[in-house]
Amino acid sequence: PNSSIWAVSRLGPNRLLLGTGGGLTEGNLSSAGNWSFRAIPGIDGPVPAVTTASDKGVWVGLHAGLRRWDPASGALGPKLHDKEWVRAVAEDGAQRLWITTRTGLFRLDLRNPRRTPERIELPAQPHFVRSNALLDEIWITSDRGIFVSARGGAIQRIDAAWASPSTGDVVFPQDGSVWVSYRSPVGIT
Repeated sequence: PNSSIWAVSRLGPNRLLLGTGGGLTEGNLSSAGNWSFRAIPGIDGPVPAVTTASDKGVWVGLHAGLRRWDPASGALGPKLHDKEWVRAVAEDGAQRLWITTRTGLFRLDLRNPRRTPERIELPAQPHFVRSNALLDEIWITSDRGIFVSARGGAIQRIDAAWASPSTGDVVFPQDGSVWVSYRSPVGIT
């Protein structure tokens, strides 16, 4: 793609979705080992968040809202949170989408056809939300450290030295470890 990559989600074998500064892009790896890219029509502008969900849709976080794209038909769903800058999107094991925005944390039940996001109270300003599928947990980084919701239950703050307010993002490799990035001082644990 001809733009900075802000988010990545796996669409299937040899297929990636890239949230870029210029929109949503699909990347396909050929059997010869070459990548080809195509822009997804109708999703323009910065895409800071993207996730492939169990409802067979791709949820795209925008600077002004959240949209569902159906990769099979190419159809775009209506825009939700149209005044919100979506920072991150992740799905938990109960088919709920967790969404962080500049104004808070929201949860959307993918089984509910109305799809009205509910605000989740958090005593902090959320930065990113990530799914730890291995443990069926949702991790939320914030200006007050890291919070975790196990199996969609109560949200608990992690009391650990590495769960500081300067936390940026978290990643969960398949070996069961947790990698945490920091904004100040810059680093990773």
